[in-house]
Amino acid sequence: MRTERDLGPTYINGLVNSGYAAKSSSKAFDEFAHGAKAPLDGMGDCLTMAADKFEQIDDELAKAARSE
Repeated sequence: MRTERDLGPTYINGLVNSGYAAKSSSKAFDEFAHGAKAPLDGMGDCLTMAADKFEQIDDELAKAARSE
């Protein structure tokens, strides 16, 4: 586990000296984020539909309870 001290200038200098480039990691992250968007959007749509269905069932149960 890294501590805050590990993430200081010495750690950053070590990354830079070993060839780390923010430009390449930013591109990799952008590609990852683009690839992850569709499944996450699909999961969000599924959860929204489930919430809508539960709300509809709740409304129907409340209506039935009032009419009894």
